[in-house]
Amino acid sequence: MTEEDANEAIAQHWNTGWIAVHGPLTADPVTSVIEGEIAESAAEWVRFSIVPAGSQLQTLDAQQRERTGFLSVQVFTSPVGTRRSSELVDDVRTILEAQVIASGSERIWTHAASSGPGQPDGAWTMRLVTVPFRWYG
Repeated sequence: MTEEDANEAIAQHWNTGWIAVHGPLTADPVTSVIEGEIAESAAEWVRFSIVPAGSQLQTLDAQQRERTGFLSVQVFTSPVGTRRSSELVDDVRTILEAQVIASGSERIWTHAASSGPGQPDGAWTMRLVTVPFRWYG
């Protein structure tokens, strides 16, 4: 599997999951944007990124390499209170944590998610959720 294939499968998994839970046709819509974008005029929103990390050979004579990275989701909510940001962090975990994502006959595995405390800046509180992943290419 190429990195492009892996990224496409991961992004599709994220988009499908987030739209099912918080898409525009749900009772609780929350905008999702990709890395480098900012949600304009949204009361709360999330930003999704795929961050590649290391690679290693499985054996010295093999061509297959284990590739790793992190899925990063920034959750932006009102700077007042933590309940809503915690709810959205839980939704991110439900969609991304401990999943097997298919790309053709290949697989991508995600692991346990972690999140940090909210960082208020006056307009928003931002929480970061990171999910390690791996695949073979």
